[in-house]
Amino acid sequence: MTSLPTLLGLITTRLQGSSLCQAVSAVETQEFSAEQFFCKVRADLEQELKLQVRVYCSRGHYDYSYQLFRDAPIMRWDNKEDCASLPNFPHHHHTPDGSIVSSPLSGEPEQDLPVVLQAIAAFAGPTLSARDTQE
Repeated sequence: MTSLPTLLGLITTRLQGSSLCQAVSAVETQEFSAEQFFCKVRADLEQELKLQVRVYCSRGHYDYSYQLFRDAPIMRWDNKEDCASLPNFPHHHHTPDGSIVSSPLSGEPEQDLPVVLQAIAAFAGPTLSARDTQE
């Protein structure tokens, strides 16, 4: 991603194109410089689920968090550097049972967002996952 508009466009377009998402909105954006920016996007899903995508970019490096929640967090993927013992450090996944495990994410939003959406479809059950198989 070379700019905030490009990153924001990628995230919102991908979410809007997913049958999992009913509504998508940019909650917050900040551009500190052409090479340093932040965005937070939320999507409403079925079953009263919500997905929040937070990405901070600094000179081509992305700090990210993809969080599924209702009233409280359910699961999250992020690359906060707090799980050094995991094989794919700093990428990790907070599971619904509270475990922290290695994550397949790479820190590239274009590649990671489809992985997150597939995992959410699998978690949410056949109603959501059956509708989202054509992506």
